[in-house]
Amino acid sequence: MKRWTLAALICGASLTQVSVAQDARPFGEYGIYGFGISSCGTWVNARASDEAKATWMTTYVLGYVSGAGVVLSAYHVSTTETDVGGMQVFLDNYCRSHPNSKFSEAAGALVGDLIAKQSTTPSH
Repeated sequence: MKRWTLAALICGASLTQVSVAQDARPFGEYGIYGFGISSCGTWVNARASDEAKATWMTTYVLGYVSGAGVVLSAYHVSTTETDVGGMQVFLDNYCRSHPNSKFSEAAGALVGDLIAKQSTTPSH
């Protein structure tokens, strides 16, 4: 019985983390889930003093970038490969400059940067 109660609480808490994007998006409206609705200020603070939260937020970005890569590949658009450290530095810089932006906007800016770098990277 306790497991069902815990599962219900987790599901209820996760539903409170949903926000529908209101501004113009290239693929229309879509939901923003989890840490995506947090502010960039939350990222900056987590990186400074909450390693566990920073790890979870990094995991959110890894999923965001991976999912964007799947969608973009359908349109024959690719992104530059990078590592977690490179992504974190990009997010640090973006979020310090935009502390009131949603964290999902920082993740989107990262994808945009990876696309731009791919288009300027010479082929081997």
